Amino acid sequence: MTAAAERGNKEGLEALLRRNSFRGSSAAEVERRLGLDAATAAALAQELESEGEAIILSFDPLKLISRSSLELLRTKIREALERHHRSRPSDPGMEEERLRKRFTASRQVFSMAMKSLVREAVVAEEEGRCRLATFAPRLTPRDERLLARLEETCFKDGFSADRLDDFRAEHRLSPGALDKMLSILVGRKKIVRGREGLYLHSQWLEEVVEKVRSLPGKEMSVADFKALTGLSRKYAIPLLELLDQMGVTRRKGSAREIVPEKK
Repeated sequence: MTAAAERGNKEGLEALLRRNSFRGSSAAEVERRLGLDAATAAALAQELESEGEAIILSFDPLKLISRSSLELLRTKIREALERHHRSRPSDPGMEEERLRKRFTASRQVFSMAMKSLVREAVVAEEEGRCRLATFAPRLTPRDERLLARLEETCFKDGFSADRLDDFRAEHRLSPGALDKMLSILVGRKKIVRGREGLYLHSQWLEEVVEKVRSLPGKEMSVADFKALTGLSRKYAIPLLELLDQMGVTRRKGSAREIVPEKK
């Protein structure tokens, strides 16, 4: 390939990346639009990346995006969240999927933009929602009282989705309103969400961790854990899986190995 042809191919690839904006470009599209085979496209992509003009999202299959498009998406995400917070100051955040669809960004590109903003502490993610890291919902005194009652419910006798449904009915809340309240409590680190509609108060979870670590021996069966917490198997299993994720326990056959606390 001559130098002029290579330069033309690189310029064509740059133009394609700019046109595709937040969607990014795949090897198949590069071949279809520019007539470049996979090897040539990959080589040009690496050149553009080394020059700071592109970001390679994956090599097999090849997927890339222009750096300027990614930076623009990051800016658009921040601006969209700022507008959302101004118009809905009591809302805990915006649904991530709704935000992604607003920009018609591919999941891979949107995920990269969001992860970088979270890593830089510009954006926070909780419960499938995102918000600016410096934002805190402004609630009415009534909302704060309801939040306190909901937190108390999660601590005293509320683990299941059924109990939360009872709370919603008692206080005449819509499903969306209850979801937002739970998201606020998660954001405040008051509760932790597990699988199977399981919501755990952070203080209660800490007490469970202490009890598990104080058990004699190095292993614990599911029956031991049920007796320890008073939970049914339906909720004991997802809680055990959460403890696995936290590094408190480690699955060992049908039992759990209790992981020593790091000093």
